[in-house]
Amino acid sequence: MRQPGLMPALLLSLLLPTAVSAQAVFLTSEPPRAEVVLDGVVLENLTPVLLTDLDPGRTYRAEVRRNGYLPATVDLTAAADSATVRSLNLEPEHVFGRFETTPMSAGDLSPEEGEMGLPAGNYRLLPENTTGGYRAVPEWQGQRWLDTIERALPFTIGVTALLSVAEFTRHTQGQDPDYSYIAVAWGVNLALLGTDVALQFRRDGWRRQWEPSLIERDPASERFWFEKGEDALSGGDFGTARDAFAVILDTYPDSPYYASVLYRSGRLAVLMGDRETGRQLLETLCRERPVPEFYDRSCRVLADMAAARGEVEEALVWLDRITYVNDDMSRQEVDRARSRLKASSQPQ
Repeated sequence: MRQPGLMPALLLSLLLPTAVSAQAVFLTSEPPRAEVVLDGVVLENLTPVLLTDLDPGRTYRAEVRRNGYLPATVDLTAAADSATVRSLNLEPEHVFGRFETTPMSAGDLSPEEGEMGLPAGNYRLLPENTTGGYRAVPEWQGQRWLDTIERALPFTIGVTALLSVAEFTRHTQGQDPDYSYIAVAWGVNLALLGTDVALQFRRDGWRRQWEPSLIERDPASERFWFEKGEDALSGGDFGTARDAFAVILDTYPDSPYYASVLYRSGRLAVLMGDRETGRQLLETLCRERPVPEFYDRSCRVLADMAAARGEVEEALVWLDRITYVNDDMSRQEVDRARSRLKASSQPQ
């Protein structure tokens, strides 16, 4: 008889990704979460991605692109007997500078906090009262027109008001006032005021689409939380480690530590008895953040967890997905594990 919990292979083929062959390529980028166009086809997942079902010896052209960075292209060729890794460092469309400002109400800008990368353009530094840092607000292309109108409005309104008073004085003195040019002047002021309001609406709408950068790194930086989690983990404080890693997962999706934290959090959840959460985290790593350092390890852990649940077919699928991209995964050991699983599923 088949073991309880053994799932049919057909059902598993629908629930799990297909097995990974040796003709696989890990494509990573720095920063991550960049779009990949493979031979003209936009892939669903962002980097890092694991490209499978590639023809050995065939050259594929991949374009990696992300907003704020120059697109990069790379030729990919899958090896017949091993998985390969290609990494790209995207060149930012940034200008890097150091800001020197006079003291502001939110505090001085220290040299360590004064480095930031922004798309080329003009910016204004605004103090953030809640954090003590600065927010870089981009200057809208129509900002100069808006500034000119806002500088001109007080002057034109003031002059028009003085002329209106002068004509009214003439009227009180029994002279015939000329209100025609006064009406034109007020009309011009109303037109300028309407243009000012319209430009402000357009500028505010444009700013809402632009994500401002905050010049404030510590303590709420991904490195701070990663090191806090690592220290807690090494000290056996699993609860603190879990909470620190959760900050990165919830707040810093672009962090270079993200895949590492996914793996650590998954293993930590299993260690703390929450096997379902651990499984979900490791599956997320394999599906959305397949980095070479942790992909095979996650597949092996997921295979062991499936085997412990008695789901032999699922365990075999995870073993088949191992790419052996790193030397720490032995083909012989995986083959022995596969043989044991197959033997355990045989009728007694």
